[in-house]
Amino acid sequence: GARVVDVPRGNISQSRNMGAVAASGEVLVFADADMVLSCHFTEKAADALDAGAVMAHCGISFYDSSVWNMVLHFPALMTQKGHSAGCIAITAEAFSLLGGYDESCNMVANGDCFEDRELGMRAIRTFGVESIHVLPILVGASARRFKRFGLLDGAGDLQQEIGAAKD
Repeated sequence: GARVVDVPRGNISQSRNMGAVAASGEVLVFADADMVLSCHFTEKAADALDAGAVMAHCGISFYDSSVWNMVLHFPALMTQKGHSAGCIAITAEAFSLLGGYDESCNMVANGDCFEDRELGMRAIRTFGVESIHVLPILVGASARRFKRFGLLDGAGDLQQEIGAAKD
């Protein structure tokens, strides 16, 4: 079952790592606080991991803003592997091999590093792009992240990582 771990505020990566240490299962699920996961998320993620993926993440988000839903609908359909839409499932073994979240990647402090994206890029480099599965399910989210950080922040870094992983 799910468990909430009380952690100090201020470093999302550190908080998620503390949650992983407290976890006892073979699969870890991390979701942003503003996400509403589909009732099918855990089933579809478990299926992907059982089929050999080391990480599964949501691909399409439905935002709390009709304007952002129109702007983001097409780009969301092209979600790249490793670019989480705010929720991931990863095997505990893969998470451990990756060393968990990089705690220097702290969006709260500096706003220029997205912890799920950074973990996804390391997973691609370590396990290969085919080890990541994008789930074809909707999740609900707040559009606040796009209002604050912009639509394409960091997209170039992700494209470069995926291109390098395919070479």
